[in-house]
Amino acid sequence: MDIEPKIKNIIIGQLDIDENKVELLSDTNLQNIGMDSIKFIKVIVEIEGEFDIEYPDDKLLITESGTLEKMVAVVYNCLNNI
Repeated sequence: MDIEPKIKNIIIGQLDIDENKVELLSDTNLQNIGMDSIKFIKVIVEIEGEFDIEYPDDKLLITESGTLEKMVAVVYNCLNNI
């Protein structure tokens, strides 16, 4: 399953960013490109729906899941612990 591209598309959609102007790298701090707490929760809700998972409570802070890389790791762990 291609986790990273799906999450990347969700983030790009929520932040309404132009991929040609902003390069979303796996270690990009999402707060630096416009992620706030409300957009973060919307991204998490979309991720939960896309992958049919429940995002862990201890990762529901932007400080814990504030990069694409961290979100991919959480989803990967959720999918492999089912």
